[in-house]
Amino acid sequence: DQLSDTPDKQNETLIAKIADWAGEARRNNEKLTNAHEKEIFYFLQDRTASERIKTKADFLQKITASTGLFFDYETALNLKKFKYETQGEMVYNKEYFELQKQVETAINNKQNLIDRIKNPQHKDFINPTDKDYSSVIGALENAIQKYNTEIKTYQSKLIALSRNKGKYTNAGSNQAGLFGTAENKETNAFNKQIISAKRNGCKNELKFNLGYSKGILESVIGKHKITLTGSVINKAMIKDKAHALRWEHLINLPDALNKPLAIFKSITTGFVVLTEITDELNKPLMVALHFNKFFSVQDIRSIYSKTNDSTYKNWKEAGLLLYENKKSKIFARILGLNPSSANKSPLNLNKDNNNNTKKPNPGLNSSKPNEVNKNSLAYKMANQPKNANYFNIPDKNISRFLGKIEKKTKESVFISLTGGQGSMKTRMAFQFMNVFAQNYKVGHVSIEEHPESVLYFDKAKQYLNAKAQNNISNPEIENLSSLHKLITENDVIVIDSFTKLKEIEKSFEVDKDLRKKYDGKLFIVIFQQTTDGSMRGGSKSQFDADIVLFTEKFDDYTKNYIYADKNRYSRESGLKFNIYKKQLEQSESESPAVQSKIKKLSFNVN
Repeated sequence: DQLSDTPDKQNETLIAKIADWAGEARRNNEKLTNAHEKEIFYFLQDRTASERIKTKADFLQKITASTGLFFDYETALNLKKFKYETQGEMVYNKEYFELQKQVETAINNKQNLIDRIKNPQHKDFINPTDKDYSSVIGALENAIQKYNTEIKTYQSKLIALSRNKGKYTNAGSNQAGLFGTAENKETNAFNKQIISAKRNGCKNELKFNLGYSKGILESVIGKHKITLTGSVINKAMIKDKAHALRWEHLINLPDALNKPLAIFKSITTGFVVLTEITDELNKPLMVALHFNKFFSVQDIRSIYSKTNDSTYKNWKEAGLLLYENKKSKIFARILGLNPSSANKSPLNLNKDNNNNTKKPNPGLNSSKPNEVNKNSLAYKMANQPKNANYFNIPDKNISRFLGKIEKKTKESVFISLTGGQGSMKTRMAFQFMNVFAQNYKVGHVSIEEHPESVLYFDKAKQYLNAKAQNNISNPEIENLSSLHKLITENDVIVIDSFTKLKEIEKSFEVDKDLRKKYDGKLFIVIFQQTTDGSMRGGSKSQFDADIVLFTEKFDDYTKNYIYADKNRYSRESGLKFNIYKKQLEQSESESPAVQSKIKKLSFNVN
């Protein structure tokens, strides 16, 4: 029994919550019976079955969806079906994530143009002394305004989509509206197969029927039956640079193939269809079609994306393009001209008003021998910001312990905190959060402890003051998209723990996915330590962290402290911070505890 494994206080809180939710459900629907209330109790106390139910409103909505017009109240509610994501929810999440990516792309493009105007460190900075400065700035400002309009449009669509979420989620619980987004019966049948495979497991030998080619696809390749095997889906689910497929990407795949972004003739045999479905890396999914030996069935051999969009442009220039949709929103980004001689910004500023190529502006593109080399160390040092930016750490003990941490303009600072079980790593993380949240927005990725659990709230009450609580965000992180959103919205990100993060994404690495991917952030990440003192799950040593912290554990927990094995931002050595007392200890010039332990770090899990 799950309840017997938790403390009495937590049991009481959970039981009270269940009673409240069940009571509200029965007040809303008087036809619910005692048997239904008992079913609700066992469903909610089973955290595995009910883990996707986040709020009472969400729960009540699902009860309403389960008890439609034709529901037989002599039967069970069958609540365990909500353990799985419905198709309606998958479609909603797919549309929501795609709109989010469009907003982020437009914001990034806009910021890039702003930086070209305001940031002298930008590689394409527009120098006020350039001859064409006024005309170039005017063009950039017009483009920025267009991005502002684009951002507002996408944000309005996001708001409208959020308001209509119920139509999607209700459709997922009621068979009558389950497949309202598909364009034909064949796509409906395919979607049902995908839902079944997600719920029951996708065996390699499973065969999925996408129906016959239609519309644009039929006009190019002819009318052929298209099939897909479970082995292809399983391979596409492998998380790497080419394969970043999620189940929702497969919803309505037949429709996406019939209305593609582009179709290419394969270099070997068959066709390559480029869809408008974008994966987690914002890359369009590419589907490779092959005829069988009787030239009758198109078999999907692979589904993946190219890491470099120029591949498609090269195919186009090589004469392999059979069709392209120039009206697509992503056409310019994916299939526009190769930028080999064009300006790297979304504008081609080397054209005049009559679309004639202008001579290079000496102030922007000069390659004369006497031109200043803006990539030289001398130039960068002479033009570095006069006032470097540092994180403001108000607690004098933690400030001295961590040192003067730079707020980088490029890349981010990374702190690792490693310790064994029960060494108070999480409690130290809460102290870091409280200090930084006095001046910054802090995002907490709490995967070891659920961010809405009693254990979590107890620590929050103990370590976080009112200001910190207002400045800390702690959503439940279930995928890389939600992690990216949290990181972009905050200045300091605390992750507990790296081991759990690897369970979400096996290929996740500190350097490429945190430190070098984001600018101006501070990452504090907890690592588990094995009994022999090494980093849990690792064999390859990487010294990517700017500050490497370890915990020292004692039988008397009030003596537990952390110390720095490496700190690029502090010249003091031997400092020890007592976790229980929340202050620095008097340290000797040489710490025996530090000398006696030589720990090799690894941020990769094999």
